[in-house]
Amino acid sequence: MRSLVSTIWGGGILALLLGAVLQGQGGTIAASIPKSRSGSELLHTFWSLRSIARPHVPQISGGNKTWIRTPIDAFLLAKLSAKRISPPPPAGRATLLSRITFDLTGLPPTPDELNTFLTDASPDAYSRVVDRLLASELYGERWGRHWLDVVRYADTGGFEKDELYPNAWKYRDYVIRSLNRDKPFDRFLQEQVAGDELWPGNEEAAAATALYCIGPVLTESAMVSNQLECEWLMDSADLTGAAFLGITVGCARCHNHKYYPITQTDYYALQAVFAASDRPFPREVRLRRIKALNGLVADTPLPKELETDPRCTVVTEDQVGFRLFHRASPLPVHRLGRGEVGKPLELTAPAIPSALLATTAKPDFSATPPGMRRAILARWLTSRQNPLVARVFVNRVWGWHFGRGLVGTPNDFGTQGEPPTFPELLDWLAQDFMDHGWSVKRLHRQILLSSVYRANSVAYAGIGMKADPTDKFLWHYPRHRLEGEAIRDSMLACAGTLNPRMYGVAVVPPLDHEELAGVFGAAEKWPVTKEVSEHSRRSVYLLERRSFVYPLIAAFDPPEVMTSCPRRLQTIVPTQALTLLNSPLARQQAAAFAQRLLQKYGDTHEAAVRNAWLSAFGRPITVLEEQRALEFLRKERALAAVAAVSLKNNTLSGHSVSASPDEQALTALCLALFNANEFAYID
Repeated sequence: MRSLVSTIWGGGILALLLGAVLQGQGGTIAASIPKSRSGSELLHTFWSLRSIARPHVPQISGGNKTWIRTPIDAFLLAKLSAKRISPPPPAGRATLLSRITFDLTGLPPTPDELNTFLTDASPDAYSRVVDRLLASELYGERWGRHWLDVVRYADTGGFEKDELYPNAWKYRDYVIRSLNRDKPFDRFLQEQVAGDELWPGNEEAAAATALYCIGPVLTESAMVSNQLECEWLMDSADLTGAAFLGITVGCARCHNHKYYPITQTDYYALQAVFAASDRPFPREVRLRRIKALNGLVADTPLPKELETDPRCTVVTEDQVGFRLFHRASPLPVHRLGRGEVGKPLELTAPAIPSALLATTAKPDFSATPPGMRRAILARWLTSRQNPLVARVFVNRVWGWHFGRGLVGTPNDFGTQGEPPTFPELLDWLAQDFMDHGWSVKRLHRQILLSSVYRANSVAYAGIGMKADPTDKFLWHYPRHRLEGEAIRDSMLACAGTLNPRMYGVAVVPPLDHEELAGVFGAAEKWPVTKEVSEHSRRSVYLLERRSFVYPLIAAFDPPEVMTSCPRRLQTIVPTQALTLLNSPLARQQAAAFAQRLLQKYGDTHEAAVRNAWLSAFGRPITVLEEQRALEFLRKERALAAVAAVSLKNNTLSGHSVSASPDEQALTALCLALFNANEFAYID
C-alpha cells in the first residue's frame, strides 16, 4: 500500500506613487478631492480607468510564428520573446482532454471519450471537443459555481442564527441556465441589477435580482432602528463595486478612500441608488423588528396578535418572493460619521462615483423615477464606454482557466491591486468580448483554442525558471488543484453513483456525528434530504450554509461567502490528505468504484485496474503502474482473506465482513487512487 501511494496528497511602484499623491497629512485622501479634480484627473490616466481601445495584434516573425493559433498567442509570444523565453511545447492529448473536460464541466472524461479523442487524427478533433463541452449542460453547473463565488452565494444568512433562505436555489438555477444558454453577459448583468425595472413582467429577469437578496444578514440588526436597512445598502454597494467593477468602494464607508478618489459622499450616493428598493428577509428577522417596535427583548415570545403589526416594514419571502421589490418611498440615505448608523450627517442623492465617470456621460438620476434608479445603474455598468466591467469579467474568465488572472487581484483593479501582466491582451479580449455580443462561450473558445492553453505544464529548467519563477507570463501551463466540489464530483463520477439531475431545492446529504461536531442544533441546521438518490447529486446543488461548510469541501479552501470571493486559495495541508483517506464519503465511493469494476470485469484484475486508471486519471496505465497495482491487489486480497477467516473463527467478536476479499482489495486500491496527486490536480 505504502509503495503504491508514494504520490499521495501532501507531498507596485505606480500604486505607491499614486497613493503618495492622493494621501494627505495623516495618511488619508486629500480633503480637497471633492472640490478639486486634480486627484481624479491623475487617476483617470490609471490603466483600469482608461478607455478600452483594441490594440494591434503583435506581428511575429521567425520560427516561433507557427506556434500562434489565435491572436492570444501573438500577445503571449511577444512578451516571452522580449524576455528571451521560448514558447512552451504542447501537452499530450490525454492530458489536454482531461484538462479541458475538468475545466469546462468539473468532471473527468469518460474512458470512451478518451478513446474517441486519442484515435481521432482529424485536424479539428480538439476544436470539436471544445464545442461539445461548451454545449453540455454540465458546463453551466461548473461555471455557475465560479460566478456564485463572486456574488457570495449561500442558502442562509450567516452569523449565529444563520437563518435559511428557502428559495435562494432559484437564483443558483438562474445562473446555471443563463450560462448554458450563453446569455450575453451585458444582459446577464442587467437582469441581476435591475431585471424587474428593465423587463417588467419577465419572471426570470425579476428572479435574477435575488443577487441582492442572498447576502449575509444579522438577525439582531432588526432590533436596532435602521441598522438592518443600512447593512443591506452597504452590502449592495460593496458587492456592485467588487463583483462588477473590480473596485473596493467599501473602503469609503467610514472615511474617504485612502487610495482612490472615492469619497464618503460617493459611497453613500451609490447606496442611494438602491434606497428605493428592498429585499425580503427571513421570518425571524421580521419578528425581531416587531419585538423592537413593541419594546420587547429578543428572547421574549411574540404575542400572535402582534405578528401583523402594520408599523413593521420588513417583508418576508412568502409575501413578495425571493427578489427585489420597490418601497412605497425611497429610504433617506445619510452620510454616516465613521460609518456608524447612529451618526447620520447630510443626505446624499443617488449618483455614480465621479472617479468612475472619466469615459462615460454622467447618469442623471434627478429626472428619473425612484423605481428606475437601478435601471440607470445597470445601463451605465454595461455601457461600452465603461472600461471596467468588460475588463473585470474577461480577467475572471482567464483566471478560472489558468488559476490566475491577467490581473492577479480580480476584485481590485485600483491602485493597490496588481497591474496586468499582459495589458494589451486584456484590452484586446475586453474589446473583442463586447464587439461579439458579450458572448461568454465565444470568449472561452478564444482562450481554449490557443497554444498557450494547450501548452505542457512541465516547468523545464532554463531562462523561464530564472526570469519568471512564478509563471506570471505563462511560459508553461500552470498546474493547479481542483476545488473541493470538483474532487467530490469526480469521486462520484468514477464510482458511477453521480445523480445527473439538474436544478431544484438544495440537497442535504447525510453526515456522521464527527462531521457534525460543533454544529449547534445539527438536526435543524442540517436536515438530511429524505430521497436517498438526491444525496449523490453534484456539489453545486448542496446546501450552502454560511456557518457550516460540507466537511470534504471545507478541507479544500472553500470560498469566503460573507463577501465576494475573487479567487480561491490553493493551500496544501495535512488535513486534506486525512480527509480523503478517512472521510465516510471517500470510503463509500471507493467501495462503489470497486463494485462497479468488479461487476464489469469480474476476476480479470488486469482489465479492472486499466479501467480504474482511465476513469480516475484520464489516461492509460503504464506497464510499471499495472505491475505495482496487481501486486498490491494480490497482497491486499491475501490479508483480507486471512482477516475474514480470523473473524469467522472468533465467535466472540460479533463482527462480520460482507465484502469479499477481492472487493476489499479493489476498494483499497480505489481509495489510493482518490488520494493521489494526479486525481486532484489539473496538469
